[in-house]
Amino acid sequence: MGLIIFLVCATFLWEQHPSGFGKMTVPSQLEWPSSSPQLLTGQADEFWKKMSALLASATPKCHPPKRLCTARPIGFDRLDSFTDATPQKCLSMPEVDIQAMQARQQRVGSGIKTDPPVLSYQNGTRGLVTTAGADYLPNVVISLRMLRKTGCQLPMEVFLSTQREWETYICETVLPELDAKCIVQSSHFRTTANTEPPSRYQNKIVAILTSTFEELLFIDADCFPVQDLTPVFGSEPFLSKGLITFPDYWASTASQIFYDIIQQPFPPLTAHQTTESGEIFISKKTHQDTLLLAMYYNHFGKKFYYPLLSQGASGEGDKDTFLAAAEFFNESYYAVHRGVRSLGHMVNDHLDGSAMIQFDPVEDYIETIKDHGITNKNPHILFVHNNYPKINPRLLWNEHAHIIHNSKGEFRRPWTAEKEILDSFGFDVQRSHWEEISWTACNLEDKFQAWEGVDEICNNTRDYFDKIFGASS
Repeated sequence: MGLIIFLVCATFLWEQHPSGFGKMTVPSQLEWPSSSPQLLTGQADEFWKKMSALLASATPKCHPPKRLCTARPIGFDRLDSFTDATPQKCLSMPEVDIQAMQARQQRVGSGIKTDPPVLSYQNGTRGLVTTAGADYLPNVVISLRMLRKTGCQLPMEVFLSTQREWETYICETVLPELDAKCIVQSSHFRTTANTEPPSRYQNKIVAILTSTFEELLFIDADCFPVQDLTPVFGSEPFLSKGLITFPDYWASTASQIFYDIIQQPFPPLTAHQTTESGEIFISKKTHQDTLLLAMYYNHFGKKFYYPLLSQGASGEGDKDTFLAAAEFFNESYYAVHRGVRSLGHMVNDHLDGSAMIQFDPVEDYIETIKDHGITNKNPHILFVHNNYPKINPRLLWNEHAHIIHNSKGEFRRPWTAEKEILDSFGFDVQRSHWEEISWTACNLEDKFQAWEGVDEICNNTRDYFDKIFGASS
């Protein structure tokens, strides 16, 4: 089986951090079968050949929908003010094209059910999956070090788009010491002539499908957990649902045309929020159909399914393709009910947010399913997602300087609000995060390709840390 991870852990290094976040457990040495990018072979190759053929056979044979407007965002928590809310109509498509799309949807759905490409993974494995490369590799290192602080020992697969993104020192020394491995995902496209290489949002579903893990958490490079997420895999709702998603801020802005294409009724806008796909728990064993259809929606996403599912609203991309696929096949899922919260700072009585907070799905499930309502005023936070801008030490002294400077140019903490959320962490999450930002900036300043030729990354970061959080440890 391609991409099987050979993990031989020799010893463990316990590194104490003064943040109050607990000890960081990291393997001190890992042995890999090779120090170069591994190409996919065998079963994984066969999967992508068959997946390519299925995608080609169901290619839409019509013009994309025409955009008439951009859907206005409606905060999910404000839906009560829109008791007569109806689907927004910002796309048009001739009936003949809708029928052509229906035929292709039926073809791909039938192919998935009757003769699917069989997913390649290692039975009984769990791990984390992310996509990176270029400016995102520093974020992976920072977030992975935050993950290890929680005590989580699950391995991670870091997918790079092409071999050009392979960075020898990071992929062969830094990440293996954190029980993570770089994988070049473009390798499988060498045997799939009918399939264009993925780009942007498409990389996420390709990484999930290519991963060797049976059960996995996909996590964006700029997202980190603040507690050990391992128990989520062994608890409800994951045990019975096999798919957990986390909310975005908005109500659905999907087009009626999408539901005409899949020939299903338009769901109530109150059914669930749109998805913030920076974190997705999924079982490849139980949700193969969902993942294969999500691949189809993403492969033809830019021209067809992204606008059909969002109509140009905030965050248009892959985020709603996973639940759309699960709902088409009537496969189980759990969409976390507790709404996303923001961290940032106030500007003229307005919160300028730079991070999203997602809550513990196990606690959410107990409250909403067993207790029939969200009542806990101090819910457990699971993830912090630095969604915009990304906290990259190379960028904090120029285009992203406003995150750490006030209007007078003085240093400040990035997050000063919402205070009740900051207090609920139970420790100084910003200091803990900036410890790892500083470690990365000063220990790897000359290691990342994206940082080549940039001076003073370490000195600038250390200066900021010392002035805001006290002397560096």
